[in-house]
Amino acid sequence: ISSSSVNINGGLTASGDVNFDSNTLFVDASNNSTLIGTSTFRNNLFNTTLGSAFQIEGTDAQGGSMMITRNTGASAGNLPFIALCKSRGSSLNSNTIVADNDEIGSLSFQGNDGAEFVEASSIRGKVGGTPGSNDMPGELLFYTTADGATSGSLAMTIDSSQRVGIGVTSPSEIFHVQGTGVTDRFARFESTNFDMFLYIDADSGSSNNDADTGVIFRNNNSEDFRIGVDET
Repeated sequence: ISSSSVNINGGLTASGDVNFDSNTLFVDASNNSTLIGTSTFRNNLFNTTLGSAFQIEGTDAQGGSMMITRNTGASAGNLPFIALCKSRGSSLNSNTIVADNDEIGSLSFQGNDGAEFVEASSIRGKVGGTPGSNDMPGELLFYTTADGATSGSLAMTIDSSQRVGIGVTSPSEIFHVQGTGVTDRFARFESTNFDMFLYIDADSGSSNNDADTGVIFRNNNSEDFRIGVDET
């Protein structure tokens, strides 16, 4: 194409690479990928030879970023979104139900080690129960990579019952923290300017006027003692 301006009505079929405006848009035929800002296909994700079908690369904020804007009415549901979707099908356009514990999407944060990209942290979506028609229980998993490691370890879980677990994969309480070291400190509350309070509130509601509030100390699954108000 030699013209500086080309209008295309209908479909366009091209064989081989296609380069628009010096890599503003580059279609890489050999890797079946679309590149923006470059004509060089990268395949060094996750410290492997994995690449991606859509890549953006630049040397400044605009060249190395992406913006999605939706201009619409004031309804709360009218918002732009990014959907990470998974089906268990093996062909294009399939609709095959996923299963419990399937990881269905990931936001991966990777840094270059001088030769390839290595994951530093990630947020993953996971099926957190048995799915069904219009029923998809979910979990969010937060991974971080330790110093000296090449892949992440699970740091925090939010399960389908909205329970939060740190250091534990299946939290049994609304907030569940589990450590492995003898000297692990599970929480520290500190203020450098004002008094510090740990506020525990049990709302008795309209059906129970005898709500208990307290702290229970246990050792080897056996209660040692408790501190509380109206505890029985």
